[in-house]
Amino acid sequence: PYLCEFSQHASAVVVQAYEGMESVLLPYQYSGMLPEVPSVVWRRSDLNQTVIHLLKDKSGDVKKEYRYSERTSMKTNALDSRDFSLTLKKPQLSDSSNYTCNLQWETEWKETKERRLIQVQLQVKGQTQTTPTAVDTGQILRTCS
Repeated sequence: PYLCEFSQHASAVVVQAYEGMESVLLPYQYSGMLPEVPSVVWRRSDLNQTVIHLLKDKSGDVKKEYRYSERTSMKTNALDSRDFSLTLKKPQLSDSSNYTCNLQWETEWKETKERRLIQVQLQVKGQTQTTPTAVDTGQILRTCS
């Protein structure tokens, strides 16, 4: 296990993983204000922005969709801790793609609004390694240990 923290203003992050690893972390630590009833939505851009993981408000009502249903997870206290990182278990070559973490909420007029927080490019390689690496693309404050 390793810890990666990225600044809120990060625009793109590249995460490298190896096929067959136990899991890979698509990191995002949110530091802004949360709407009254927030949802965190992770999407995969090459699949028409398909929702691959949705975490709804503080009740912990987690809805997971698409084929990652058994392979994606977020911390149960993600909305309280503001750690919106997504864990993808057993990464495969076909998981290589751009993923976006979005904040979603409903307005007082029952309109659904969504704001993109970060884009993470996942690169899954065919060889086996034990430690994934995170590389920044731009001015990203990053601490990994």
